[in-house]
Amino acid sequence: MSESKLNSVYLCSDPRRQEFRRARQQLLDARGARTIIAEDLGQANLLMNHSMPPAALASQRLYTEASFFLVDGELLYPLKLGINTIGRFLDSDVFLCERHVSRRHCVILVHTNGVCELHDTASLNGTLLNGRRVKQPTLLRSGDRIRLCDRDFTFRLASEVKGKRPTAVHNDDDTAF
Repeated sequence: MSESKLNSVYLCSDPRRQEFRRARQQLLDARGARTIIAEDLGQANLLMNHSMPPAALASQRLYTEASFFLVDGELLYPLKLGINTIGRFLDSDVFLCERHVSRRHCVILVHTNGVCELHDTASLNGTLLNGRRVKQPTLLRSGDRIRLCDRDFTFRLASEVKGKRPTAVHNDDDTAF
């Protein structure tokens, strides 16, 4: 996992930066050894296949191997093993351009044992799970509703969405398939 995905350089005020750093450390500590190894191996496998451009390979692989998705209407966002960042930063795994969404709004952590957690990363406007503000890491179940400002997502198992074709997959060159 690239440290730049969770940097705090952009935060100007010290109290907010400290709050974000606490949330980031809690997230990093929650991963566990197996998830860290799986994240590293996943990146190594992507780098070893040279038959496709990396962005296209990542998108295809994410969709076919994803066990979990965020659903936003007709849009499907595959969640990879490990840390899935959601926010306004262009390198977010789920990029949202709404101005009220924080740059590093929240993270969904997918563990190797199939457990998924929602972490609010000290976002300014908060993250809601089933109508309640997320104040600590919270386990996700299929059908859970996640709200970020004006955006609503549903957390789903792959078996519930595999018949659908993804219409939005964010990657480095913004290619969708």
